[in-house]
Amino acid sequence: MLCEKIDDQLEMITAMAMSANRQCLAIACTHRGDNSAYIYFYDTVQAKRLKRIPKVLHEGSPTDNEAKHFTSIAFSPEAKHIAVLTNLQDGNVKVYEWKKDRVIAANSWTTEIKREDKESDDVEITKITIDPSNKDQIVMSGKNHARVWRNQGGVLKPLPKIPGLEQASFYTDHAWIENTWTIFGTDTGELFFVLEGRQCIIKSNAFGSITESISCIYPYFRGLIIGGENGQVSLWEKKDNAEEAIKKEFVGDRDTHLKLAFKFEHNLSKVPYKSIEIDSRGKVIAISASSRTRADYLAVAYQTNFICLLKLGDILEGKCKGRSSQEVEVSYVDDGYHLGKTLEKTDGRFHSLAMDMDVAAHRPLLATCSKTDSTLRIWNYITQQCEMVKCLTLQHTSRPPEPVKPLALAFHPSGYILAGGFSSQAIIWHLLLDELRQFHVFTHYKHCTKLRFSHGGQYLAIAQMLQTQKCVYVHHTYTLKKICTIKIPSSAVICDIVFNDDDTLIALCCTDGFLIVYNLQDQSESSHSKRKCVYTTCCIRKQDDVIAFGSDESKRGVIRKICKEDMIESYETADPKLMYAQFFNESYLVAGTENGLIKYYEYPGAKAVSYTHLRAHETSLHLVCRLLLEKKKKKKK
Repeated sequence: MLCEKIDDQLEMITAMAMSANRQCLAIACTHRGDNSAYIYFYDTVQAKRLKRIPKVLHEGSPTDNEAKHFTSIAFSPEAKHIAVLTNLQDGNVKVYEWKKDRVIAANSWTTEIKREDKESDDVEITKITIDPSNKDQIVMSGKNHARVWRNQGGVLKPLPKIPGLEQASFYTDHAWIENTWTIFGTDTGELFFVLEGRQCIIKSNAFGSITESISCIYPYFRGLIIGGENGQVSLWEKKDNAEEAIKKEFVGDRDTHLKLAFKFEHNLSKVPYKSIEIDSRGKVIAISASSRTRADYLAVAYQTNFICLLKLGDILEGKCKGRSSQEVEVSYVDDGYHLGKTLEKTDGRFHSLAMDMDVAAHRPLLATCSKTDSTLRIWNYITQQCEMVKCLTLQHTSRPPEPVKPLALAFHPSGYILAGGFSSQAIIWHLLLDELRQFHVFTHYKHCTKLRFSHGGQYLAIAQMLQTQKCVYVHHTYTLKKICTIKIPSSAVICDIVFNDDDTLIALCCTDGFLIVYNLQDQSESSHSKRKCVYTTCCIRKQDDVIAFGSDESKRGVIRKICKEDMIESYETADPKLMYAQFFNESYLVAGTENGLIKYYEYPGAKAVSYTHLRAHETSLHLVCRLLLEKKKKKKK
């Protein structure tokens, strides 16, 4: 297996293509600070890089300052040529003999389409392939376009529109079968079967009675596998000699064409639709299947970073009897990564998309949740593997479950209980060997933004942040009995909840400089407020002193020691806001700063003694700090 960094300046991979013999891989990408795109070629047998296409492909672009990238690339059957399609800003299509660095055909598809139809401004081509039976022809599809183009003296020209193929549609993908059939899919779930680029023979829905946008089409040895926008997978099986029968009757009437063409049998007539829908994991972005036998596997890659394996033979033979996705035998190649970026920037500030993360004290496990893909994931940080994934859904009686975005997460110290906070409820799960089993749902708590288990695990604190009511409720973990209710000022937003070592005190710190310390034994409360200060986290040390971390009016990180409503000590760091901090011992603490640094500080004094810059993140690292801190503690013990 080849695993290497393509280029130090690589910004984004925009397209990939594999040759028919699986011996050459082409990767299209863009570079940081560069106006051009590149294609890298790799030998998959010897696992080495062959070459890189030069910038000459972009000569004649409309403007030199617009973003340019390859939206689609495709090899010819013998892998001698590669067809490349650039984005709308560049608007070029070229066929390249890549081993000799020679362009053999090219044109500007934007200019050519406008020359043919001056009112065709609403056209965008997104997919290109080379005709397997004629290397001088390519097929391109996209928004309001699905046509064959031919090399005429080094210039690519569009052929007449295909009869029976609707041009006013968004064609999301197309593929070839048996070198003669071109299959086009649309955003409304329609399939168009075109024979030899001459005529559309069949028009049908890819997912039966369900209207679902087609995201990808994969031809395999017995027909088609089609992926949908919301996670559906449809199998179409070609009957024996169907192609020959259609060719013999090609001059007959249309009814004969349809009867013969429907020997491409939609396999959903045998297999219930939901039996091959895998937990609605999101858009299907890629499909692959083993080459020759029914006993092999079907691989489905989802936009939510799941790669699932299903037995192809069981699906084709209709062995999946039930309509529930749980009755389909599914295994996962890779399902560890959350969808999208770790952080997003809105209103000039960075916000975490991972939402929350917590570590189990007595097991090498940590849990993360994401609002982007609505998943909860359990990781083993010793083996560095994702051990479990749960798609978070809201159950309905009258309609299918819908994804729900998590707001907070807490791991019990034992590592066998998890709590999650949502906008409409809070849930406690039991972590079993291979599943998360729901234990209790707090339906009367809304907008639960913070959760925390006590050090002993007997208490669970739930923060409810409504506009009209802001409270922290403390429950007994095992009996669910409510211990107390702590009211929060209406202007405050809770950013952290901590317990002291013997779980007799609970401290709440807020972003507006408000700090509350509550005694769980005598139910007494003390508070401290510091105006023009933003607290992000805190901890309770010996003698019940509370150390608060955050920033002051100068935007510098501060460390403040507070005892019984009075601020005793205050130290200002040379770094920006401290996002997460905790003590290693009496003299040192570790903290994550707003600009992406993890630093060790001497205490008292807040002098930075050493630090590590993690380049994987560009802003706050309070989530990473928590993991590193737990690892350090285990090593010291």
